[in-house]
Amino acid sequence: TSAIPMSSNESRLQNNHMDAADVLLALTAPEPVVRYVEQRVRAAGLRVARVPATATVLKVSAPSATLEREAEHLELEKRLRPEARSCASERHWPMREFVLAQRADFAGAGEGGFFTPSERVFLVTALLEAVPVDSASFSAALAAGGVREVPPRHLSSLLRALASVGLLGEVSAAHCAGRLEGWRRSVGLLREWAWLRSSEPLALDAIRDYWGERTGFLFAWQAFYVQALAPPAALGLCIWWRRPKGTSVDDDSAVPVFSLFSVVWAIFFVQLWRRKQAALAFRWGIHDAHTAQAEVRRPEFVGRELVSEITGEVELVEGRGSRALRYAASLCVSLACLIVPLAYMFVSLNLQGYISPAARHVLGVRVYHEALSAFAAPGAVFDPEAWTGMLPAVLHAAVIFLLNKAYRHVAEALTDLENHRTQEAHDNSLIVKRFLFEAFDCYIALFYIAFELRDVDRLRVELVSLFSTDVFRRVFTEAVIPLLMQRLSRRRHAAASAAAKKEDGGGAGGGGTDGGSGDLELDEHEDFDDYLEMVIQFGYITLFASAFPLASALALACNGAELYSDLFKVSYLCRRPRRPRVSGIGTWLGLLYVLVVASIFTNAVLIAFASDQLAPLLPQLFDARQRQVGQWPSGIVLLLVAVEHGLLLLLLATEVTLPRPPRWVRLTLARREHEALLAKRRLLLEAPVVATPLGDVIEATPVGGGGGSKR
Repeated sequence: TSAIPMSSNESRLQNNHMDAADVLLALTAPEPVVRYVEQRVRAAGLRVARVPATATVLKVSAPSATLEREAEHLELEKRLRPEARSCASERHWPMREFVLAQRADFAGAGEGGFFTPSERVFLVTALLEAVPVDSASFSAALAAGGVREVPPRHLSSLLRALASVGLLGEVSAAHCAGRLEGWRRSVGLLREWAWLRSSEPLALDAIRDYWGERTGFLFAWQAFYVQALAPPAALGLCIWWRRPKGTSVDDDSAVPVFSLFSVVWAIFFVQLWRRKQAALAFRWGIHDAHTAQAEVRRPEFVGRELVSEITGEVELVEGRGSRALRYAASLCVSLACLIVPLAYMFVSLNLQGYISPAARHVLGVRVYHEALSAFAAPGAVFDPEAWTGMLPAVLHAAVIFLLNKAYRHVAEALTDLENHRTQEAHDNSLIVKRFLFEAFDCYIALFYIAFELRDVDRLRVELVSLFSTDVFRRVFTEAVIPLLMQRLSRRRHAAASAAAKKEDGGGAGGGGTDGGSGDLELDEHEDFDDYLEMVIQFGYITLFASAFPLASALALACNGAELYSDLFKVSYLCRRPRRPRVSGIGTWLGLLYVLVVASIFTNAVLIAFASDQLAPLLPQLFDARQRQVGQWPSGIVLLLVAVEHGLLLLLLATEVTLPRPPRWVRLTLARREHEALLAKRRLLLEAPVVATPLGDVIEATPVGGGGGSKR
């Protein structure tokens, strides 16, 4: 990997950093509108130029002075010089919100690399979104270009006005120097981590500096998850290795220990990740980020134009009745979509011979189908004793993948129908919809086998089939295929460059993405599916730990390969994302928490009621005669309640005793608060006392507030 050469485009960008674009603005507008956009963007202090060989793609960047003013406005934290760390909190953690008047205190201020590539994109995007639109001149440009649409009155942003009339194609971050830095440094760290000489398998700071906080948190969570899988993977392998011949997972006395360990592991995994997430957010200067994007209205939001009683400006408002109807329609369609995976689940279980004629009806429908069950008879196509008996489960995994892919479009349409005001609310609603559907699709067959059929051996077969098929599909589609596509793309690019050089008589050939329109041809990096697949896998491992102890070991091996394949794909094959700054993984953390709570109940019931795993350990609590008639000894019930309550208390205890920010973060924040209070008192004491003509005494606060960090 270290032999991968730097592209000619990346070398050129390093040599011409000042000419590089930060943001690409692709328009679908006539020439008069494009000229108007260029004029408005330049008036806002930004640099703009057209991409060569295109007429409607603009390269936007900003001079250092403009970036520094915007950094002060957005309270961006930057590292201090050693001699400028004047107080205890800054000596403990040398970061301060950037202040233009104190720029000499910051390391690298005034140099070309003062702002990281992701910070430049963040600042330029904020400046670009704040470019105002002049209604009269914009309408004149539209008329000159033959555009009849008129933007709504309440829009004051140029980009939103362009989007409202359908003239804004894409706004994308441009690639620049440093694109492969995170990949190269992470490969070096992998060798160190494999030999236990490094605690981190990825160069997270380098990834965040170029790709932004959202991508940084994605890879930080994936790396943390891979490392955390080591203990349950090792214990699962030990249990599998020591299992006597002839002993199944249903009556292995070591499995309850592994199941209890897995639940405890899941509890600490979530809590420790919350601490690491808080530490990363503080380290990256976004620990107290109340993202402005959370309050920004989506361009697609529809409502009535009303004059705000607070600001006096025209704004869009949606009535509560209309919103309730939209949510009700979305809920009904989502519930109807669940019928399809539920129906196919029973088809698959019939094909495997799991459902008997005596099976209970579900929702008034008989679930046993004689014609389908005949395929699982001895000597039939799907005979469980033959290798073909695994085919229905593998086919079920394939159908799950196709159903989830189809529902993705349904979920996006339903979320658009709900008409969320902000992008954050829109994204959270989409996450919950897709997770609930895919969780239902993936887990419903396992729940039916575990708690209705109460057959742990069959549960293990189904779980192994679904889990293994999904894992290998992800490795193939997200590691093997991207690698083949990248090598094919390199060969084509090399052939095109050679042809260009030959045509130009040996001159330098262009190619690749150069911060121009070529960047727009790359695939977008979508982190949604990466999170969703990992969270669903986490559910497989924790909800049914007693059925498949080797799941953690298999996940560790495959996730380790996928971690680096994802980073390779992002570094070489994807468009640079233009995303808001975030302080964590967001809604996904709440979904992980839900799975942890659910795993407490599922594993307790599986061990006590759906298997004989406790019988060798506690034979005095088991009565075979009571089990045969469907009765459960009171001792087993009491044990189940005790274990379940104990695990819930452990979860509550970790909430109280493991605060999310680590101690060093809390200490630094407390020092900052104390120093700000002292500075405020000092200002009050230094303020001159002025007597009014009526004899009142007031204190005049000095302008500027003296030195020190901005608070």
